[in-house]
Amino acid sequence: MHRHTERNQARPPDPTGPSPSETAAGLGGSEVHVEVQETEHEVIVMLALGWVVHDSIVVRCAGRSLTIEAERYARPSNTHVTAAGWRCGEALRRTIALPCDVRSAQASARYRQGLLTVHIPREVPLAAPRPH
Repeated sequence: MHRHTERNQARPPDPTGPSPSETAAGLGGSEVHVEVQETEHEVIVMLALGWVVHDSIVVRCAGRSLTIEAERYARPSNTHVTAAGWRCGEALRRTIALPCDVRSAQASARYRQGLLTVHIPREVPLAAPRPH
C-alpha cells in the first residue's frame, strides 16, 4: 500500500480552542489533514474535516482529481464557545490530485466523527508482484 500525506493540522479541532476560521489556511481558509492511500484495487482518501455541516458535504470525482466542498461552522469573535454561539457560514473547497485513473461513478464516501473517507476503485488494478 502506498500513502501520500498532506498535513496542515495533525489533530481534530478542539471545541474549547479557536474556531476553524481562527486557524491557519488550508481548506477554504481553514486547516485540514489529507491522506491518500493506494491499494491493489482502490484509492482511499481521508480528510479530517472537523466542524463541518454534515448535510453540506459535496464530493466530486473527475479524471485524476477529487474535489471536496462543504460548509464549516464558524463563530463571531465576540461569542464564547457554546452550542448557541456557532453558526454556519465558512465555505470550504479542496481539490486533491489522485495518483492513478479511477472509476469515478463507483466512488463512495462516508463522514463520521470529523473524518471524511472516500473509496474510489482503480480503473486498472495493480498487477500483483511476481515471485522470482
